[in-house]
Amino acid sequence: MSSPGLGLAAEGVVGIGLGFIFLLIPNVLLEMLGIPTTDEPWIRAAGVFVIALGVHHVLSGRAEAMPLIRASVPERIGVAVALAVLAGLWGYWPLLLLALVPLAGAAWTWFALRRLDGAASSA
Repeated sequence: MSSPGLGLAAEGVVGIGLGFIFLLIPNVLLEMLGIPTTDEPWIRAAGVFVIALGVHHVLSGRAEAMPLIRASVPERIGVAVALAVLAGLWGYWPLLLLALVPLAGAAWTWFALRRLDGAASSA
């Protein structure tokens, strides 16, 4: 598996894990982040979507689906920016820790794609 594919797949595994936490034990993570706990179903439904996105990322990375890998870079930057904005609006600063995951993954993938593109152009 190429480095860009591995980066996307690795972030997908993290997403699957996070999604299962939101699905099964959401209040543990919410308490850790300083966010009020909830018994409402929305947090568990969000977990299902995060699991689905994580599976999509794992499968795309493993399949070396370069258009999807390339498209994931701005997508993940957008997620990081949205989490940072929400942290600022709500004052839940630990959300910035969650924002670091997609931001780091996007940076890894971007640099790996640049190396891959550079190697292809010099060949």
